[in-house]
Amino acid sequence: MATSTDNSTRLNARNRIQWAALQLGLFIVAMTAFVETIRASTTPSLDAARLSFAVAISAWFVGMAVQAWYLANPSDNEPKKGWFKTYSVPKRLGIGTLLVVLLPFGLWSAWSLWLSAPLGVVLAVLGIFIYIGVLQFLFDRTPRQVSALAGGIPFAAWPIGCWLLDELNFTSMGFSELAYTTACWGLGGALIGYIVGATIGSMFMCFASAHWLCRTCVGATSLNRDSAPPTAPAASD
Repeated sequence: MATSTDNSTRLNARNRIQWAALQLGLFIVAMTAFVETIRASTTPSLDAARLSFAVAISAWFVGMAVQAWYLANPSDNEPKKGWFKTYSVPKRLGIGTLLVVLLPFGLWSAWSLWLSAPLGVVLAVLGIFIYIGVLQFLFDRTPRQVSALAGGIPFAAWPIGCWLLDELNFTSMGFSELAYTTACWGLGGALIGYIVGATIGSMFMCFASAHWLCRTCVGATSLNRDSAPPTAPAASD
């Protein structure tokens, strides 16, 4: 007879399959609409393709937000750990965590100084990493989804803000063109946010691997020392 944990595991597997199928369907719709925006020769076809692309990307964002909310609020019967571990900014800020955080910032600052990079670019990159890192710290159960949403939502809001403020001639765009531009910017921002989040997780994964390796080596050395046979005392003259 199946237990509640087995049912929960089966339910999670079914949800993952459904989410993967939804992503695949939205990807097919988005790619078809994107290709049609390039091939369309008439205004109605172009507007329909742009709106289809925007709707597919918007549905993908909504689905990812729902998935993040679902994973951030697990049920009592749901297993707390999956078959793999997703690394992100940990909740406990120890000395090792501070070193992992400060080392990339130091390397990036030194490299930027060596290349004489503009100060605005250096601060922008540091700000993006801090922004994504803080959100991963607050939503540690769903670091990848939160990273993509954190990158996509501000980028998608930029064309809408320009349209509302009458900046960069955005008011001359039609509704379908504005929706298409917003979807493209949101998709690019989500990709940037995911890459930044994955980079942050990779740093903590490397630190965890090095920490585990050091503990294993120290444990093996201690075990060999404790299991070594005692040596006989040297005879005195």
